[in-house]
Amino acid sequence: MVTRPTRRVKTHQQVAMSAAKARARKHKAVLSTATKRLLHIIHLVYVANEADIVPNAYLDADLGGDELDVIELAMECEDAFGIVLDDDDFIGVAKVSDVFALLRSKGVDIDWKER
Repeated sequence: MVTRPTRRVKTHQQVAMSAAKARARKHKAVLSTATKRLLHIIHLVYVANEADIVPNAYLDADLGGDELDVIELAMECEDAFGIVLDDDDFIGVAKVSDVFALLRSKGVDIDWKER
């Protein structure tokens, strides 16, 4: 007599966790090196959880930044991407997506596909 191995049934929570892990693996494959670098810079400067760093997140209200954080972000971006940012460049930059747009306007090949 041949016995079949018992099949383990996953709970709803286990299925949800598996799906979340699969999305995380897919997310990591989509991001370019420059995008990863910028997200890491924002994470370090604003001491924010990586999950909170989304395109529509406001640098001040959502990530808890202030004017000094914006200056530090500008300096870190200059060092990391080899660009020069003027004082006026960050006027009007309020969201994470604005930072990406600014860097693209300076010639940095950076893009954010939806996480």
